[in-house]
Amino acid sequence: MTLIHSHKDKAVHIEHILQAFKHAECALLLCDTSAEDDLIEGELGITGASFQRLIPAKVFTETALLLRCTIDSCLKDNEQIRSSGERLFALLADRLSMTKRLAYVHQKPWLAFEALAPYILLEKLGLKHKLANEILDECCQTAVPWRTEQAPAQKLEYQWMYWLYTGSVHPDAQTTIEQSCLGTAFHVAGTATEDFYAFTHCLLFLTDQGKERWLELPRAEKIIISEAEALLLTSLDLNNFDLAAELLWTWPMLGIPLSPTASFCLSVLCGIQRAYGFLPGPHYHETVRSKVRQSLQERYFVSSCYHTTLVMGMLSATLLRSPDRNLGDSMSHNGTSMRRDERALVYVSDENYPLKLMRKREPKPVWESYLNDSWMKLLVPAIVQIALRRAVEDHDVATLRACLQAAVREGLEESPMSREGLRQLQRLILFSKAGIIS
Repeated sequence: MTLIHSHKDKAVHIEHILQAFKHAECALLLCDTSAEDDLIEGELGITGASFQRLIPAKVFTETALLLRCTIDSCLKDNEQIRSSGERLFALLADRLSMTKRLAYVHQKPWLAFEALAPYILLEKLGLKHKLANEILDECCQTAVPWRTEQAPAQKLEYQWMYWLYTGSVHPDAQTTIEQSCLGTAFHVAGTATEDFYAFTHCLLFLTDQGKERWLELPRAEKIIISEAEALLLTSLDLNNFDLAAELLWTWPMLGIPLSPTASFCLSVLCGIQRAYGFLPGPHYHETVRSKVRQSLQERYFVSSCYHTTLVMGMLSATLLRSPDRNLGDSMSHNGTSMRRDERALVYVSDENYPLKLMRKREPKPVWESYLNDSWMKLLVPAIVQIALRRAVEDHDVATLRACLQAAVREGLEESPMSREGLRQLQRLILFSKAGIIS
């Protein structure tokens, strides 16, 4: 059996980084003509399709994150990465030199660590900006240099920036991460996408993009990994490659080997990017692109896909600088490493039985086309969890019961998805008895 451990293929990941550079460069250039977004929205309004506008401040920060993750690492010795990264750095630095972009910090000083994030991220790469530093120095004199009532994930981002700039941990930082989604149980089957992103972003902030943990994890690492794996399966089953790529940050940023589920998800994303030459974003549709006038098609394409391709570049960079470990055929169940044994086969002779539990989706999620016999032997527990998620989503009591029984057979009774499935079953029974549902 041959496993596709794409994270070991350096050439593939270097190509992902170079593609991310290219997309980031295009996004930066298109930020200069943001008025064209109105034209695209006007044309797409006829079709009812959604569109992801380019937000300059967001593009600047994400490009800075990509650069810091790549050229400020062991990858800086790669000539292709170095030259492409230097060109992208120069383009971003040129845009950051425009002081008018800092004007609104005067009226809203609590946004300083958000507005000035690109300057902080790139300072060690040689970006110097006197006014930005003076603003930050002044903000650091304030007891609370950000809004008091703020979502923990956002506050943690500012506290990460504070740590990077001052070298000191803010006194409230550990409390913030304990209040974040990393410190509390996660609804892995029915959570809003904003919460998924908060999870991945908090991990990025906590680990300094995988470079250093400057705060303590608020819960056991094995619990956080088990939730990340459940969220990863949900994202992949929804064809949200952007979220899936961000969730895959979890393993290399925490410095642990990929589980078989994570390895499979990575191979799916690599396969998709190889087929397209980019990683499609959640708002991208080839048919919609063709309906936009030709002069605006590139803008629609970049706006819809630059972030997903950039995230994949960051993932590749993080994987390349993480220790190369033998993944074997272990499976992470609630964070504990377990060999796939014969427990399930005591009850079921057909190893493909989880596929029969899965309620069908049309069109089929892309991951299903990548599932072969070799992967199936490793992914039975993962597919049980996907079947469980679909049963929860569809409020299917009978299938939910069968999936929970299968989860027990696979040793998954304590997994986040199983716990959520059990709670959903209890709610459905309660609502049925009350006559709320039939």
